[in-house]
Amino acid sequence: MPVPDVFLTAEELAFRDRYRRFLQEEIVPLKIVERMDSEAMEYPTEFIRRCGRAGYLGLAIAKEWGGQGLDTVHEVLASEETGVLSTGLVCARGMPTYMGKALERYGTPEQKERYLVPVMKGEKFVAEALTEPVAGSDLAGIKTKAVRDGDHYVITGEKRFQAGGIGADFFLVLAVTDPAAGHRGLSFFIVERDMGVTVEEKYQLLGFRGMGASRLGLKEVRVPRANLLGEEGQGWEIFNYLIRTERLCEAAGNIGAGREALRIAAEYSD
Repeated sequence: MPVPDVFLTAEELAFRDRYRRFLQEEIVPLKIVERMDSEAMEYPTEFIRRCGRAGYLGLAIAKEWGGQGLDTVHEVLASEETGVLSTGLVCARGMPTYMGKALERYGTPEQKERYLVPVMKGEKFVAEALTEPVAGSDLAGIKTKAVRDGDHYVITGEKRFQAGGIGADFFLVLAVTDPAAGHRGLSFFIVERDMGVTVEEKYQLLGFRGMGASRLGLKEVRVPRANLLGEEGQGWEIFNYLIRTERLCEAAGNIGAGREALRIAAEYSD
């Protein structure tokens, strides 16, 4: 069920109402959802940029790095309202926070300045690269490898179902750095698209068109050591940190979608 008003503060209710008006007045007239569904739009760039300009990206990211300095409750409220329009747009608006939370906590000041700040402004787009052909929920089973080579890592592997991969400028890629260590041998890397990542196809996903879900190829992609996020072997910890916000907000988006479906059904049956 939606977040009951009785559990929300006056400020949270006011935020929800402002964001709801923003969607209805600034986004709905653009017919972005219709364009996504008809595949006239591969990736909702315009929606993300408008959210960035209006201050609706990175709600739970510190102001120091371009976020809004709010909390996860605000992220949940925004996700639920966005879900009324499209679950694809829930992901588009939320991805800067999901990946941003990892960058904020584990990134170096240089990484935050180079990657997090422009994402918060809607100037750069990020996607996660986790799922593989034989490893989805079982991330300890991923095959993508990152081998140290001097001041670089050489990453080779394949990723599937990257939400937003079609439009992303860079990816947070999870790879194996120590094959003998199981889930403790996983590490995250910030991999820019033009480092050699190939976006090989766009998936036709029911109810998720226009979000640019893709398959990635990484064939001996050389990534500077400076783009290691956190430390080697810290990938499992980072994943479990960022996924909490992601799963919560994605669930809230589906509640918004269900709420709208119920409203439409009730209106139809009246």
